[in-house]
This record gives sequence, structure tokens and C-alpha cells, in this order.
Amino acid sequence: MYEVPPREPLRYPELDGMTRFDWVESQQKVIADSGEIQVFEGWTLHRDYAYGIGLHATIDVPCLTIETVNEFVDRFLALESDYRDPVPRSYRHDEIAHWGLESNALVEPWDWAAAEDQARLGTTSDSASNGS
Repeated sequence: MYEVPPREPLRYPELDGMTRFDWVESQQKVIADSGEIQVFEGWTLHRDYAYGIGLHATIDVPCLTIETVNEFVDRFLALESDYRDPVPRSYRHDEIAHWGLESNALVEPWDWAAAEDQARLGTTSDSASNGS
């Protein structure tokens, strides 16, 4: 078993001496607060799957719970066709609790209770997108 010894991450003069990761994190607030990124609630059917039919969805809910997924399924089954809300959504940095680079981020088990409380109170902390 080979272990990579720890080392100091590379810092780039072009990024004001920051690492690439630190620079990306520093830009999240700037990008979010600019309002230039817009998300549309919607879903599309994909009939080109080898087996079955795919469904890609972006839904506007504070967090994914069994209830919010079931509500989405009910909405989808009412139309069973592609849908895109014409109203764009844009969120400021302070309106989303968890920013990160990973796609399809999940709430950690120790954060479940807080996420469920936020969902019950109807506060917006995350926009569930990314094909959920």
C-alpha cells in the first residue's frame, strides 16, 4: 500500500496567492450575489434509456424529503410530459445553507433534524436540483 505524503497545496500568484480550491470558494459568494445564475424548475423525459424511461428533474424545495419527492411525483403524474416553469429563480449566497463543489450533495446524517425543521418551517436553504 502506497500512501501519498501530505504536502502544502500549490498556491498561484494569478489567484492572489490562493490555492485553486480556496479561490473557487472565494468566488461562490460573488457569483451567487450577482444574480446572474438563474435556475428554472422543470423536468424532462428521456426515452433513449436502454431500459425504461429516464426522468430528469429540478424542483424548488427547501430540501429533499420523502414528502417533497412524493409531492413532485404527484405533480409529474398529473401531466406526464416535459415541463419548464417560465419564472427563473436566483438565490443569494446567504439564502443557501450548503454551498459546495460536489454535485448531488446530500445532507449529512447529523444535519437531518435541522433540514427537516427547515422544511417544516418552509424556509429556503437549498434549491434541490441536479436531477433529483
